[in-house]
Amino acid sequence: MAGIFVGGKGLRMNGQAKGLLRVNGISIVEHWCTLLRPFAVDVVLVGVRPEYASLGLRILPDRVANCGPMGGLAALLEAAQGAVLALGGDMPYVTGAMLEALIQEPSDALVVAPKRDGQWEPLFSRVRANAKDFVVDCLKRRELSLQKLFDSLHAHPLNLNHDEEICLHDWDSPEDIQQ
Repeated sequence: MAGIFVGGKGLRMNGQAKGLLRVNGISIVEHWCTLLRPFAVDVVLVGVRPEYASLGLRILPDRVANCGPMGGLAALLEAAQGAVLALGGDMPYVTGAMLEALIQEPSDALVVAPKRDGQWEPLFSRVRANAKDFVVDCLKRRELSLQKLFDSLHAHPLNLNHDEEICLHDWDSPEDIQQ
């Protein structure tokens, strides 16, 4: 199962639903769906915003409200039968080759994700189902940092080249779109 995280308030984007922003004529969410189609995975939206209802995709509310992406990851893992892909709804430049590398990475680690500038990219990650209890426990303790979670789970770094790392840039503000 692949979860596209769309629940943020988009405050730096003046409240816009970032996953509906368009690049090359399609929304970021549609871009993800196109990239995911060859892998035949169920695609869900993680987080509730009414703007996404018209897309016809299943919507998973965060397991606990106001807990950021940790609440969404817990909900995604609880809804899935196996490993999940956690994907940012504000990442318009990810390529199919990058997605394939993430899916096919031969690590048996609980988490696989790239690191950029010393930080995990949690919303371009693969998380195994047996990480669910640990994620839910972190959520109960209000330990909401995905960086700390990935470190605790000994995440395996997905190696990307410089151009691919640039493709992980997200759209957080109008200035990001203009760049």
